[in-house]
Amino acid sequence: MARRAAARVSLAPFRLLSPQTPPISPSPDHLGLVSGFDGGDHLRRIRRMMSFESRGGGRFGCSMVVASRPFCSFSGSENASEVVKELHGKVLDSVKVKRSAPPNAWLWSMIDKCQNKDDIRFLFDALQHLRVFRLSNLRIHENFNCHLCQEVAKACARVGTIDLGKKALWKHNIYGLSPSVASANHLL
Repeated sequence: MARRAAARVSLAPFRLLSPQTPPISPSPDHLGLVSGFDGGDHLRRIRRMMSFESRGGGRFGCSMVVASRPFCSFSGSENASEVVKELHGKVLDSVKVKRSAPPNAWLWSMIDKCQNKDDIRFLFDALQHLRVFRLSNLRIHENFNCHLCQEVAKACARVGTIDLGKKALWKHNIYGLSPSVASANHLL
């Protein structure tokens, strides 16, 4: 019996209202809940169900794509070159602190100066932060152009990190890269 009431409660906010239908109030009496339960218990259940649905777990909630790993900065990498570390710091400082778009030359020189696997990891971290910045602050929902993906694939092939280069070829990646056949040819 409690499941039916909970199901009725979870569907109530999603039904279409006609102009004659009065608005739904959150009081337990109006929701037609089963007698014998106190209102606080039902309101806690409603809040828990709505928070579960808002995280993308419910059938009717909006699901969001969330990055598989948290954003992090690689500050303790001992093998990365100093130039790449400096450029990575400048890009993150511009994006996070100043909240302005960094010059394109910083990213292109960072791609050119990558010499080992840790440098490529710094590059991918900077790309991830730039993509989030473009989405949130600049409202640009498109990926970077395919030429950037080609250059990242060239850098991965030059350094010998094919596993990281494959991440650039994923169709839905968290770095905002647009994969193409030319990028795959650089890795081959």
